[in-house]
Amino acid sequence: MRILSRFLIPLVILSFHSLPLKAEFDLIGNATLSVPTGDLRKYSYGSVGVGGTVRVATNINRYAKVFLQGAYADFGLERGFTRRDNIFSDAALESVTDAYFLSICPGISFGKNFEGMITYFNLAGGINYYSSLSRINSRQYSEISEYMENNGVTWCAGAGAGIRLKTWEADADGESHLIDAVLFDFRFDYFLTGEVEYLDMRTVRYKSNELQYDTTKNSGGLFLINIGFVLKL
Repeated sequence: MRILSRFLIPLVILSFHSLPLKAEFDLIGNATLSVPTGDLRKYSYGSVGVGGTVRVATNINRYAKVFLQGAYADFGLERGFTRRDNIFSDAALESVTDAYFLSICPGISFGKNFEGMITYFNLAGGINYYSSLSRINSRQYSEISEYMENNGVTWCAGAGAGIRLKTWEADADGESHLIDAVLFDFRFDYFLTGEVEYLDMRTVRYKSNELQYDTTKNSGGLFLINIGFVLKL
């Protein structure tokens, strides 16, 4: 699924760009700092990752537009260490988890253009496919190693606000351009999701010559800080 998602976004771009519609097509790439809230904060520490969004939108009026978007967010690596326990183990366990979300959401955006600087506010909701791959291993014993994957589908919703600055624009020569403009994008998002399953790093133990761990399912939110660029197609 990870490999498939990397080819899905370019395919959607080409499909949308060939449609005979009066619509805006945006390709958004960004780096993301994620900070969990609610129950997720008990099991996740936050991370730095990357993401991308394909969006098709149409204007309602000067200040509002509706859109449909597909978004991919890889939240990077989270790392946890199990303290040595002289009673049970001295295996010095290490846990690493990489997680990503792939969501499809309709939404509405409100914004205003101030001569090349655009302020905006988004609302969206839809479905979210989540997947996490975890590795548990020992820093002392190579034979202690295990991988686990958790994935599923749940609902999602979110709101965000940001600023876009126009950094480049194609010449207004009346001809069609593959890229019409490039904008710098700085955005705050709050992303809510239904129950997501992942490794609970707090449960990782090596006891009685057996590796022990558990997963947890929790709903919660992510506070996201995004910095990136927008290609207007």
